[in-house]
Amino acid sequence: MRAVRPKQGLYLIGQDLVKYVADAVIEAAKDGFGIENGDIIGITEALVAMSQNNFCTVDDITKSVREKLNNQHIIVVHPITSRNRFGGSGGNIGEGIVAAAKKTTIILNSPSDEQGNLLRPNANPYIQGNKVYTLDEYEKIHGPASHQFTGQNYPRLYEKMGAEVLICADPLSALKVNGNDKNIIAANIHNRDHLKVHLEMHGAKNVITLADIMSEPINVSGYNKDWGVLGANKWGNNQLKLFPRKDEAMQFALDVQKEIEKRTGAKVEVFGFGDGTQAPNGISEYADPSLEFCYTPGLAGESGFGLKVKDFAASIMEKNPNIAPKELNEQVNTEIEKMKNAGKSDTRALGTTPRSRLQILGTRADTTTGSSDKMTPIVHMRDK
Repeated sequence: MRAVRPKQGLYLIGQDLVKYVADAVIEAAKDGFGIENGDIIGITEALVAMSQNNFCTVDDITKSVREKLNNQHIIVVHPITSRNRFGGSGGNIGEGIVAAAKKTTIILNSPSDEQGNLLRPNANPYIQGNKVYTLDEYEKIHGPASHQFTGQNYPRLYEKMGAEVLICADPLSALKVNGNDKNIIAANIHNRDHLKVHLEMHGAKNVITLADIMSEPINVSGYNKDWGVLGANKWGNNQLKLFPRKDEAMQFALDVQKEIEKRTGAKVEVFGFGDGTQAPNGISEYADPSLEFCYTPGLAGESGFGLKVKDFAASIMEKNPNIAPKELNEQVNTEIEKMKNAGKSDTRALGTTPRSRLQILGTRADTTTGSSDKMTPIVHMRDK
C-alpha cells in the first residue's frame, strides 16, 4: 500500500466538493505519484458533511429530544466521554439533551466507556461490579476521575452541564436508583441497539438511541435519518456538524469518480471514511457510527478471506525441513491461487480476518490523513 496526502487548503461551505477533491488529487499527482486505474481516493466525513450543509444547533437537539421523550426526567445511559462530541466544552449533544428535561441523569460506564476512555488511570477493566456511585462516593474511594490522556475530569464536566452524574457498569442497576424506567437514551455508539433491547427486556419503556435524535430536520436544520447525532462534532459555540447523509454521500463518491476519469482517463475508486484507528494508549478512535459510509461499487466485497500462509508454509516445512526457499514460495503461491475459488469454511483460511476491504481501507486512510491541524482530509492510495 502506497499513499499520498493531497493538500488543497481549507474547504469552505458552498464550494463544489467534487471539483475540490479532483483538483487536489490531480495537482498532488504531478509530484510523481501519478493517477492509475484502480487507485483509491478517500475523503474524510467532515468534508462530505460540510458539503451537505449538515449542521444543527443545540436548541435543535433539545427540540428533537422533546419530540421523542417527555421533559420530566431523562436518563442517559453510557455515553462516551468526549468534549468534542458529548459535552463539557459548549455546543455539544449532552447540552441539548440536558436542556430538554427538568432533570437529566447521565450514567457513565465503569471503568471506561466503549472507546477505552478510562475514568481514572490504570483502572482494572475486570473490576466493575453493579454498585452505583455518585461522583462524591466515587472520588472518595478512587480519587478524582482523570482521563489517561487529556487529564480531564469528564464526570465533573458533564455535571456542569446541569446533569446528575452516576457511575455504574450495569445500566439496569443504575436505573433502579431513581425508580425511573421511562425516558431513556441508550447513548453508546456501536452496541446501541443491543443496549436498547436489553433495557426493554427488563421493563424499560420509551427507550431511544442517539440515532433517533435529529433523524429528521427541525425547521431548516440538518439531519441524518440513519444515524441521528451519532458521529456529530462540536462546530463553534452553539452548533454541531452531523455525520454525512448516506444516500447523498454515495452519489458524491460516484461523481468524484466520474470527474477524475473525465479529466485524467483513469478510473479510480472513491470512498468516504470516519474514525477508524487504535491509539497506543488503549483508546479506540471509533466514535463515528460508520467507518466507511459511502463508496463506489468497485470497493464493495470482502477482503479478509484467504490462505493462512504462515500455517500452510509451516506444514510444508515440517514435511520437508530442507525445502529450498524458491520451491516453498512456488508451493505457497500455487495454494494461494487455489484458495481464490475456495469457500469460507475451508480450514486453510483459519484465522483470517472477516473485515471488509472498505473497513481495512478506512483504517489505513484515517491513520494516514491524521487529524487536528494536519489539514489533509483527502488520501490517495494505491493498493498494489
